[in-house]
Amino acid sequence: MDKFDEAGLIYHDGKWFMSVKITNIYLGANFNKNETGIQKKIIEACERNKVKITQMVLSETDYSVKIKR
Repeated sequence: MDKFDEAGLIYHDGKWFMSVKITNIYLGANFNKNETGIQKKIIEACERNKVKITQMVLSETDYSVKIKR
């Protein structure tokens, strides 16, 4: 039997799931500092689930991040 909580999470087969579909993941400016294996797992999971990946970088002119072009 599925359970639902007030935040919209669904409990099914011993695991909690979000009731919304993730469509885009923004990778932080320091993402490349993670272990290669972790990077690869995240990228593969996004590709497998058709989630767009957007890499962010530090701005060269102010204290902000922007989308890597």
